[in-house]
Amino acid sequence: MRHSARRPGRPGQPAVIVCHPRTCAADANRLTDGNETFIMKKRTYTRNSVEKRKKRRNDMKKYAFGVDIGGTTCKIGFFETDGHLLDKWEIRTNTAESGASILSDVARAIDNKLAQEGISKEEVEGVGVGVPGPVTSDGVVNRSVNLGWGIVDVEADLGALTGLPVKAGNDANVAALGEMWQGVP
Repeated sequence: MRHSARRPGRPGQPAVIVCHPRTCAADANRLTDGNETFIMKKRTYTRNSVEKRKKRRNDMKKYAFGVDIGGTTCKIGFFETDGHLLDKWEIRTNTAESGASILSDVARAIDNKLAQEGISKEEVEGVGVGVPGPVTSDGVVNRSVNLGWGIVDVEADLGALTGLPVKAGNDANVAALGEMWQGVP
């Protein structure tokens, strides 16, 4: 294991393998003892959890949408789930009436793209949304001044409008996640 270090477990505990983030999953494949534990970037992975993550990746659908809701425009990207950008476009953010139509406009844009490309919703993994302002872990925005929103459950509301799974977060946080995943080193 070129990028890994093996430490024996304490009495009564499994052995621990500390590995480089890029090789941790590969090292897990070489395990023969299901009691060993991996430590990678402050996360702990057992053999089963690594196998479950691989299965989820293999079960992943082909397409996804990314939405950046801003005070002037909503930027929408249509992606393959490996991160390859297929198309991007913008729609105007309608902040009239406390932004009541923003999510329905986004849903309409997503539906139009699926119809234009001839893709069914069954082929779409989901929609990721970045929103300016604080967002709880369950996708509820607790006031977004730029949009005129008070408390809005973005995940539930946009999910109901699109019929797709939705995950929402603060726009700066999701931008950082995107850079971490696909950004240039």
